[in-house]
Amino acid sequence: MLEPAITNTDQLVKKYLENIHKEKNKYLLLDGYADYERVKPESNDLLNIKYVSKDNDGEVIGYFEARNNIHSNFIESIVIMNFTDKPNLQLTKDFIDFLQLLLCKRAFRKVVFFAIPENPVFDLYIKFIDDTQVGDLVGILKKHNKLVDGIYYDLAIFEIHKEKFEEWYYKKRKINDKCKKI
Repeated sequence: MLEPAITNTDQLVKKYLENIHKEKNKYLLLDGYADYERVKPESNDLLNIKYVSKDNDGEVIGYFEARNNIHSNFIESIVIMNFTDKPNLQLTKDFIDFLQLLLCKRAFRKVVFFAIPENPVFDLYIKFIDDTQVGDLVGILKKHNKLVDGIYYDLAIFEIHKEKFEEWYYKKRKINDKCKKI
């Protein structure tokens, strides 16, 4: 279940601190890598939109953050963190709902995000883009980001477009009404 991060601050900070130094998270593109203050939600989400994914027991299993470019009406980067040790169907569903919130309800025109090709979830991003046709792999910047291991990695740039996502989302759910901006 997707919920605003501000309603789950304590559990989110705890999960973040428990998980940030795991090997799988070395591919996260974060400023202040181990700074738990980064996940603490602000009282408003004008520039940074933060949500958590929760399982059926109410446990936080993931975190989503989107940085808004208010001048050009698009999301300029997103952070996705899985706090479970393997891929999680609920987290995937909540990620789709997070994109729906950004592109349909909030009416941003596109979402831009970045990924390191060596990241195990990179193939899932490629599959999602290929299967849904909601966006594009725009390009790859060679040896662009230095990660916590001190190595420079290539950086892939993705875009998800509002119109394509909206068409796919509502067709998949067999809903005729498009979202209204909130």
